[in-house]
Amino acid sequence: WIGRPRALEEDLADCGLPTGTQNYHDVKISKQSLVAHPKRGMGTNFYHITTAMGVIVLRNVYRHDGPWWSQIALAQYDAHFAQNALRHIYLENVVNDDTTNCVRAIWAETQPPNSQMFDLAPAAVNQVAWDFDTPGYKAILGTELGKGAAAIVLSAYPRGTHRITRIVVWRL
Repeated sequence: WIGRPRALEEDLADCGLPTGTQNYHDVKISKQSLVAHPKRGMGTNFYHITTAMGVIVLRNVYRHDGPWWSQIALAQYDAHFAQNALRHIYLENVVNDDTTNCVRAIWAETQPPNSQMFDLAPAAVNQVAWDFDTPGYKAILGTELGKGAAAIVLSAYPRGTHRITRIVVWRL
């Protein structure tokens, strides 16, 4: 058990999530492939997930041929907390090309003139939110990592009772 992830400290506190030094369950799981993948060969599956009451933080993941990150994350959450208390899902270290390229493209549409460079422009705002059913919202949920977040909601709650109301992206 650890304290809240440093990169997210302020936002976690603002959302009313646990702030103690021992409130977060941190797990790292890795497993070598047993059977070669037809295209990728052998590899290692790696999942780094942190959970606390009301939140799942996907810290880092590499899936070669193992379970989806959403399955591992929800299992880790369920081991310690009630599913109906889950309110937030954070993806901390996004390096998935599909998701990164999508976010960069729709982020640029929200920025002031001359600040189109996601990583470099000082004029770019540091946080953008897309509300339910907007084009940017739909685009992000259509990415590999967005589908995983949606899978958690679909798995954790009875159909039609909960939805992802907002997607927020930070430029750190």
